[in-house]
Amino acid sequence: MKFSDKKNKEIETKIKKSLDGFVSKILNDLGTSRVEKIDERTGYPVDRYGRLLDPYYPETGEKIPGWDVPGAELCNLTNPYARLHFAVGNSDDFWCFDYVVITGLKDLAQYLVIDATINSETGGFIENGGYAIISFADYNYDALGYIDSALEWMKINDQKHGRSGWGQDPWFFARSVHLSYMDACGLSAPSQVTERQKRFGDKQINKLCGIE
Repeated sequence: MKFSDKKNKEIETKIKKSLDGFVSKILNDLGTSRVEKIDERTGYPVDRYGRLLDPYYPETGEKIPGWDVPGAELCNLTNPYARLHFAVGNSDDFWCFDYVVITGLKDLAQYLVIDATINSETGGFIENGGYAIISFADYNYDALGYIDSALEWMKINDQKHGRSGWGQDPWFFARSVHLSYMDACGLSAPSQVTERQKRFGDKQINKLCGIE
């Protein structure tokens, strides 16, 4: 069936609107914020709280036009509560974490971004647990400090970590961060590190990742 130019244009418009809606849903699911300014160190856009935003399309990895314009809406680069992959605590009261390794847009140096959120159903709140942009040159097993803070918080609030519920011990996040750092630096880790080793550790992996 052959359509007129006018009909073809109508079809193209409908398809574009559908795709725009699909992309918009992806961005909303990931969480978005508006650009406040450009981070001086990394060259990445940041929101009003100083958290880095993603200047790239999640589907293609290409830069988004206007990514550096104040007010532009971009995906959050990290989102601990949305991803809920790393956690310390139980099902009601816990810390959750997220991280990403990036290459600076200005200096091309490598950075580790660590993000933490505290969720308390008992206390009825969600709050920031810490945020850091760490140059690889300054790296010092930084994720361990966040785990220590989470464990101390659990102890003060008389809570225990749900190892079986989360499918991980409290140091899963710290191991994952350090192994990613090693990989980005081209450093060799023990071959064939299993997912179980990352999640629950063993003597060799724990020592490698600075866990006593």
